[in-house]
Amino acid sequence: MGSFMTTHYDQKGREVPRDDLRNLVGKFKIISSKDAAASDTFDIPNQLYTLWQSLPGTPPHFSHFKPGIVDPAILPNSVLMDVIDEGNDYKFRVYGTAHVTNFGADLTGLTVSEVEKINPATKVIRQVYDMVLVERGAVFFTLDYLNRNDVVKRATGVMLPLVDDAGKISRLYGSMDWFSV
Repeated sequence: MGSFMTTHYDQKGREVPRDDLRNLVGKFKIISSKDAAASDTFDIPNQLYTLWQSLPGTPPHFSHFKPGIVDPAILPNSVLMDVIDEGNDYKFRVYGTAHVTNFGADLTGLTVSEVEKINPATKVIRQVYDMVLVERGAVFFTLDYLNRNDVVKRATGVMLPLVDDAGKISRLYGSMDWFSV
């Protein structure tokens, strides 16, 4: 006998192969800030967004995100990334403990391209990071993901740009909340 694997089914009761679950491109969606504000599942992302909006500058300077400014309750759900080579890659500077638990791995210190080699299904989230650079503003999203424990999780999140002294987006700060699907 092989190892135990959880079987997943779609809404019509058909079995969904594990490889299809790992490629959840169809389960990724950009959400408007208005829709995120109206949704209870965006509570933590909306708290961070409100804080980001209250800071000087559009987008704010990364120095405004000092220790202590972010509510400690949000920190486990936070992600801080460095923008590498104007968005050709991104590096996880901080990857909160809620992400480690729900995603199933600690990405602190890794680049997005390294993570994509390990799990190609994660390529979809790069769209959010790239969109933040283009929009120079907040990007809200939902993403369903099958973690290493075969549990489908839904992340609701926001990614926010932070600029350096030259006005270039050099960091991304985000927050996601996770729900079992």
